[in-house]
Amino acid sequence: MRIGIFGGSFDPPHIGHLIIAQESVIGLDLDKLCFMPLNRSKDKKPCAGPEERLDMLRMAIKGNEFFDIDDREIKRGGITYSIDSITEIKATRANDELFFILGTDALNSLPAWKNAKKLIKLVKFALYKRQGNYGIMPDIDIAYIDGPIIDVSSSLIRERVKKGVSIRYIVPLEIEQYIYAKGLYK
Repeated sequence: MRIGIFGGSFDPPHIGHLIIAQESVIGLDLDKLCFMPLNRSKDKKPCAGPEERLDMLRMAIKGNEFFDIDDREIKRGGITYSIDSITEIKATRANDELFFILGTDALNSLPAWKNAKKLIKLVKFALYKRQGNYGIMPDIDIAYIDGPIIDVSSSLIRERVKKGVSIRYIVPLEIEQYIYAKGLYK
């Protein structure tokens, strides 16, 4: 099988994430795309709790047969690293082709990731094309995904909620309602 792994905090998930995921399924001819929400990175703690982020991801992907959620990093707890999760996945899916989906910002920071050189050997990286420099580590085999560029981020959404500005159409309606009902990001 061809499986995409799309990691991030998804705090909250938004239309940009969903477009990247759908275009990845199409562009890489994936059998499945797994959203893998991190528990906590070494750099920052998510604003919404792990269960809230999982709830929102479930809402976001509902009805898409190609999308799934891999919650291993949340279950593991603490600070999570991609190398640990990918090593676990590869141990049970040795014959599958794994694509680790990244944006330009993540690719540019890849040399600083824990065990980046080992990670490069376990997965093929797939870059959703955006503006920027892609030639950071020349020994990486990168697949490129074309698709519309949506300039939206989770931090933008959190800031809009904090200011009382509408987030309609930036996140699916069910997620918008969930954010307001739970009082997230205020």
